[in-house]
Amino acid sequence: MTDGSDLVLERDIRGRLVLHRPGHPPVGVRPARLFPLSFPEGYIALLDHEEKEVAVVRDLAELDLASRQALLEELEHAYLMPQIQRIYAIEEEFGVLHWHVLTDRGERHFEMRGRDEVQPITPDRFLVRDIDGNRYEIADVRALDRWSQNLIHTHL
Repeated sequence: MTDGSDLVLERDIRGRLVLHRPGHPPVGVRPARLFPLSFPEGYIALLDHEEKEVAVVRDLAELDLASRQALLEELEHAYLMPQIQRIYAIEEEFGVLHWHVLTDRGERHFEMRGRDEVQPITPDRFLVRDIDGNRYEIADVRALDRWSQNLIHTHL
């Protein structure tokens, strides 16, 4: 693990994220959060093209502003997870749950194989995985409207 203060991250002319470290040649990297749900702002592995770890950022605050911004942009693309804001319907057919929701990125329709695809992160925060492996987040069930809360409690 490395102190982030000696790491510099920037985009090359092709838009790829490149890591610069003292004593090492620049290397293209892909970030991977080691604790994406419990500590998304820290312990971010930087992987080379062979998926080998070349550095770990313990805390985003250790990076200079430009490096932090470049890394955050890359993480946003890698961890795109729509936030469910309203649930219009959840219908079950032959053990498959059909969801119709409003997210922060618009309306979505998706299917889930079963209730096991909804993982509680905290008592009020949930991660929902659809049949295609896409993930959605319910940040706070209590913040949803009453209809949405009733659907969640009825089907889960």
